[in-house]
Amino acid sequence: MRYREETHRAYALIFEEKKKEPEHYENDKKEGDSIGSKYGWYCLIHRMASGDLLRMEEVTMQPVNSALNWLSYTKDVELNKG
Repeated sequence: MRYREETHRAYALIFEEKKKEPEHYENDKKEGDSIGSKYGWYCLIHRMASGDLLRMEEVTMQPVNSALNWLSYTKDVELNKG
């Protein structure tokens, strides 16, 4: 449990609740619902695999810290555009 809490704190940018969902999810979203809370880790794996089902296993074989660093970086870049 301590590892989970430390990881959540270290990668707060990824795990914070106030994230914007991709536009193509907006139509299916129910009030108060989030695609992240519905599918959990699947969303992150899907993103790292660029939506390619055949790459999803390849993504899951990566070390957790490598995946979280990549996700943190890409989210930070997205938030700081413009």
